Formats: sequence, C-alpha cells, structure tokens
Amino acid sequence: MADTRIHKILLHRAVAPEMQMMSILQDQYTGREMLDLLIYVAEDVIMAHRCLVAAYMKKASIKQGKAGCMYKLYLPKTSRDVIKSLLGLVYFGCLECNLYQVAQVQLAAKQLGFSEAEEACRRYLEAVGEAA
Repeated sequence: MADTRIHKILLHRAVAPEMQMMSILQDQYTGREMLDLLIYVAEDVIMAHRCLVAAYMKKASIKQGKAGCMYKLYLPKTSRDVIKSLLGLVYFGCLECNLYQVAQVQLAAKQLGFSEAEEACRRYLEAVGEAA
C-alpha cells in the first residue's frame, strides 16, 4: 500500500519569504509590471499594486472591485511627488519628501487613511518646530 501521509518540504532560503516577496513587488513597481491600480493625480498617472496600496490606505475606495481588473483612483488636487512619497513608504519603507512637501504629504495621508505616513509627518513637523 502506498504511503498517503502528507509530507512538508521545507525550503531554507537565504532570504526570508516576506523579504523576497517585497523585492519582487518592488521590481514590478519600478518596472511598471503587473500593476492594477491607476492613480490619476494633478499632472500624471501613477501605477501601483491595488492590493498593497489598499492594505495601507484605509479610506481609499480601492478595496471594492473585481480581481484582475484595472482600477482607477482620482486625486486631482494631489501632486505626483506627494503620491510618489506615499508609495515610497509602501514599497520601500521610506517616506521621502522635502520640508515644503511634508504638510501636503500629511494631508494626502489623512485623506487616504494612511495613518503610518500621517503620524510620521506629524512627528517630523513637531521635531522641526521644536528645533526652530
């Protein structure tokens, strides 16, 4: 009689699976591949992974919709640089913006429900205010 037990095959990777997954998503983002979210901003269209953005941005209405479809998010009063800053935090763990953009990034983060970015901007603005 054949052995019908289920065996787990463990693969020991040099890189943790979650790090490997993020690396793949980063490569897809920078290569503009496999992206299903179009973000229309004041002067441009930015592409991203809807599932990843939806996990961070709680108020964005991108959670509804069918899988496999291109989804559009309209932010006509938001600049390209502000959205790129927020996506930088999503994909690379780094919120990059200059001093003049911080308030705009914080406002966009608040509107989209991106609490981590909003809090980071608030802390930064407090630190700059205390240093002045």
